[in-house]
This record gives sequence, structure tokens and C-alpha cells, in this order.
Amino acid sequence: MDNRTEYKKICEFWQRRCINTGRELSDVLNGKFLELIYHNGKIENSAITLDDTREIYNTGGVSDFTGTLRTLHEIENGIAAVNLVVDAFDRKRRITENFVKELHFCLTKNTYDARRIELGEQPGEYRKNEFAAGPTQISSNAEDVPSEIA
Repeated sequence: MDNRTEYKKICEFWQRRCINTGRELSDVLNGKFLELIYHNGKIENSAITLDDTREIYNTGGVSDFTGTLRTLHEIENGIAAVNLVVDAFDRKRRITENFVKELHFCLTKNTYDARRIELGEQPGEYRKNEFAAGPTQISSNAEDVPSEIA
């Protein structure tokens, strides 16, 4: 099956569900947000655990935590990003360049190290240097990002 056919099937599946509110979206994705937050954080931070993510997701805090402050920020940011997406869905916000930057800021605030900041990188802004996540390191060239996302 080619990608277009698969994409069309996925779209049809979700359209049949007739989801109209953020609450309905949350109900349909019950439990998946926690997994999304955990796996998204785990891509770049091996210290993130499912137990810590679950505790912060369910209670807003964590006990007996021995990790770094950055790890906590990454988990909290993931939760905030999910809430932003659900709220945007509820308010029928369009996926615009500004929304993508807002979501990026939400995911990365308080997580950049001194080196990235010295290189001019800022949460919520296009990257200025070549960075990629994961083993395949597939990404656009930094100078191409503004035109490719617009």
C-alpha cells in the first residue's frame, strides 16, 4: 500500500469518529497522551522513565526523583504541549507557522543547554544551526526551515 492510500485510510478512520471537542479527543485517545509524552521525551533523554512521566501526568509532581531538572522540564513540557494541542483542537485553531512555533516553545522551554543558547538557539524559533534527533538524523538544513514550514 502506498503512502497516499495509507494516509487516506487514516483520515477516513478519524473522520468517521466525528470528534468535535477537545474533551472528545481526549476521551478517544485515552491513555495515549501519556505514551506520547513518554516516548517523545525518551528520544533525546534516556533518563526519562514511564513511571516518572505517569506520576507527573497524573499528579503534577513526582516523589523519590533522582534525575535532573531538565528531565522534569521535558516531562512537564510534554504535558503542556498535549494540553495546548487539545485546547487548539477545541478552539478550532488552524495549524499555522505561529502555532508550530508556539508548540515548539512549549516543548523546549527550560531545556536548552548553554551551548545551544550561545549558538543563538531559542525555544519557539527556527533553529540556526544543524541539530537532529534520533539515530537517523533526518532533518532540513537550518537555512531551509522557514521556507519549508511556511
